[in-house]
Amino acid sequence: MSKTFIMSSRILCTFILIVALWLHPGRGNDLASPPITPNDEFYILGQAPEIPPDWTLKIEGEVEQFLSLSLEDLKQYPQSDLEATLECNFSGGALYLISSGVWSGVSLNTLLNQAKLKSSAKSIIFRAHDGYWIGPFSLDSVMLKTDIMVAYGMNGETLPEIHGWPARMVMPGYTGNQWVRWLDRIEISSTRTSEKLNPWPIHARIFEPEYQAIVNKCSYTIKGYVNAGESKEIVGVEVSTDEGKTWESAELLNYFVPNVWKHWRYQWRVETPGRHTIFARVIDKDGNVQNENGLYGWWGYNVIATVSPEIDCVDQHRADINKDGYVDFLDYSLLADQWLMSGAELSADIMPIERDEIVDIFDLILIADYWLAGLE
Repeated sequence: MSKTFIMSSRILCTFILIVALWLHPGRGNDLASPPITPNDEFYILGQAPEIPPDWTLKIEGEVEQFLSLSLEDLKQYPQSDLEATLECNFSGGALYLISSGVWSGVSLNTLLNQAKLKSSAKSIIFRAHDGYWIGPFSLDSVMLKTDIMVAYGMNGETLPEIHGWPARMVMPGYTGNQWVRWLDRIEISSTRTSEKLNPWPIHARIFEPEYQAIVNKCSYTIKGYVNAGESKEIVGVEVSTDEGKTWESAELLNYFVPNVWKHWRYQWRVETPGRHTIFARVIDKDGNVQNENGLYGWWGYNVIATVSPEIDCVDQHRADINKDGYVDFLDYSLLADQWLMSGAELSADIMPIERDEIVDIFDLILIADYWLAGLE
């Protein structure tokens, strides 16, 4: 075979690769910003109480200056804006009660400083108009958290009624039951307590597949999110599709923002039909791994999926030459490297039924079919 023919064939293959890439762009690896949940898609719990037109937020107790602030009064203070993820403390299993938004309001410490706390002030209680309350918490421990705010805005809009209008607590990194909605009173007490706010431990959840889903693809993208309190950074997610026997790394999709969820995905190369138990667990920057058991252990967040017995994935997986879970430009590149080579162990010789021991146009056609069909 002449060198000129081989060179011409490589040029043709490269041209096909460039055109294919233009028609079907490859996946980028840059981390995106964490997603914001639109107000109309934010999870909802309970029912909003009727708020009187003369509503005010009172800050009272062990203070030198009693405060009674209308919504307009609150808006006169310097406004803070931050993104924080809200997750219900009681969500478990396949129930997803988590959303993330940008909150606008007043720093809690700004209000407490305005009230001029007495030296006898030791604890704090947050009370809502509907009778709900949390506390007492150690006042010192709460005031150390400079990102806690009394919010009146959500994603650039007025705080919706169901989410706490006129004002609610925003407690970044802490369980959702502490984000008091319809806030109308903050009490400062002389009672000593060692109780502190309850932060989220590191934990992962699986969005897709849904519980008891039927999987009928040879490659399936498992998706989910991770959450952690106390500004902990998640640096790794691992997924098991065999009931925790083996674990593989997933891909993190968002850069780190303190107390904000990260989303992740894992390309599952489906090999065996039948019932599969899927787990996900996280690792933080300090090397801590999510617990197996307990309230937020990875075992309790499992998802059951059944792979259809009718699919045969062996031939389709051959087209994923680099075994990354996708048929894409990288697989074409590997094929180009072996273009018109011959031998029994060529990874790019992917034609099913007859492995002809040469990488040629038939392998190219097959891999193109899988790519353009959207095989993952």
